[in-house]
Formats: sequence, C-alpha cells, structure tokens
Amino acid sequence: MKQMFGDWVRTDLLQRFALRPDTLVTLRCIGLGESAIQQKLESLALPPGVVLGFRAAADEVQAKLLFPADVPEAERRRIAAQAAARIGDCVFAVDGLPDINGDLVAVVDAALAAGAHSLAILETASHGLLAAKCLGRQWLKHAELRLHNETAGTDQQCASHAATLARELQAERQTDFALVQLYRVGSGRFDDKDGGIVLYNALATPQGVVSRQSTAHGAGIHKQNQAALLALDLLRRYFQNSCL
Repeated sequence: MKQMFGDWVRTDLLQRFALRPDTLVTLRCIGLGESAIQQKLESLALPPGVVLGFRAAADEVQAKLLFPADVPEAERRRIAAQAAARIGDCVFAVDGLPDINGDLVAVVDAALAAGAHSLAILETASHGLLAAKCLGRQWLKHAELRLHNETAGTDQQCASHAATLARELQAERQTDFALVQLYRVGSGRFDDKDGGIVLYNALATPQGVVSRQSTAHGAGIHKQNQAALLALDLLRRYFQNSCL
C-alpha cells in the first residue's frame, strides 16, 4: 500500500489539488507534568484556528500548537515563543521551527559534538541507563556505575558531596565535563511506587561546577528513567544557559 500511494496516489493528488498542510509546532519539555504545563498555558491567547494539545510520554511532555496553513511563520514563532516563556526553562527543544529540535539526548549530543567536548559520568539511581542513553557517542569517555550509593546528610551536604565527586572525576579522567548523579531515598524503598527519591546532579565544567536537585517518583523503573533524563537535562541546561 505504501508503494502504491507513493507511485500513483500521491502524484495524482499533487496534480489535482494545491495542498496547504497545517503546521505543527511541538514544545518538548522535561521536569514538569502535563497538568502543570496546561495550567501555565491556559490563559495563552491563541488566534482563531490555532489548536493547543498535550501529550505525555515516558521521556518528556509535549505541548503541541497546530497552526492553519495561512498563519505566517513570524506569527508561529511569536506564539511559540510566548508559550515557551510561560512554561520556562523546562522546554528543551522546539520541533516544527528550524531551530533547536530533537529529543533530549539529541540536543545534548549536538551541543557536546559541536564543541568537540569530552564527558565522564558517574551514575547511581539510573543503574546504567544514563550510559545506555549515551551509547556510541564519541564524547563519552568514561562511564561508572555505583550501585546502592544512597547518600546521607542535609540537601546542602549531599549537593556538596556530588560537586566534589564531579571535580575529582573531571580531574581523574581529564575530560572537559564530568557528570555525577547521587540520590537519597525518602520513606520506603527505591522501588516503592508510592515513595520518591531526591536526586543530586552535579556537572563539573571548564568554568566550575553547576548543580541541580530534583525528585523522581513512581515505580522503580520509572525512577531509573527519570534519574537518567534529569542528569542529562543538567547538561542541556548548561549549554542552553538556563542553569547559571
């Protein structure tokens, strides 16, 4: 059927009709739930015919703007920029406009590859998934997994410990960047779907160390995936100047 459509049907349609397809612009987000993004955009004024929708996936939440064909590109950009400003720095890419696009790994890959940078990682809560998401990337020079490396102390102490490990890893492996991920379990166990974990991510850069604290909830496999993504998101925030 695909070959029949490509060889005959599509050709015939293009000859019979002047096609003016709608344009879909997708704001790809991490760190906010679908309901939170909906609340931020509920008062956004949209021109007639522009449709706003949402989609929650395992790795991201998408806010979708469907524009009729007669909406100029400048207007699409203006509305997309307004929506992104309301959501904030949780927007990591925008598809449908010729700018930053792709999933989170693709955004990080483009930034590291563009500068010919090198990266070393130390992960705990993601249990190897962080390294797996970076599999085959030339900039990944070292990946280390420490199982059951639950940290203790106050949030400030845990963040400081992660920062120290990041600086040490950067010096030991002689890389441009070193990303360290530590975590602390709250009540219950890591795989308790009703409990959460606190993540402490630290990124050693040529200019110093940047850190970010976040939480992950749900079943163990969901916490594992969120831990990997939120660690990568610290890298993305550094390169997009949204964590400094």
